[in-house]
Amino acid sequence: MHALTENDLRAAFVNASTDDLRLLALPHDFPILDWDHLDFLAWRDPENRDRGYLVAERDGSPHGVVLRAASSSSRGHVGLCNLCHTMQPGNQVTLFSARLPDASGSSVGTYICADLSCHENVRL
Repeated sequence: MHALTENDLRAAFVNASTDDLRLLALPHDFPILDWDHLDFLAWRDPENRDRGYLVAERDGSPHGVVLRAASSSSRGHVGLCNLCHTMQPGNQVTLFSARLPDASGSSVGTYICADLSCHENVRL
């Protein structure tokens, strides 16, 4: 990924409301991220654990989505993250959903590593 400023990052979110952008908390390691080694950036909001964020480049521009975590993790024995395809204990995979950027009010969801550390696993 290309290095992003805080303003670049905030402008990238395609499904964010004004309130979402106001409440967005950057990851603690944002100032020292090694952008050259990231395929995408994902993090849980350090101030509100029900929120997460994912930003990836598409056609050279950053595009991001605001994610909402399901209220409970899977209780199964094992789970598969649909981003990094890493097998995890069931309590370390969570259903995340994202509002579609249109006015329909619809959302889509998938199972992702609960800590959103997929950007560290995807090249393994």
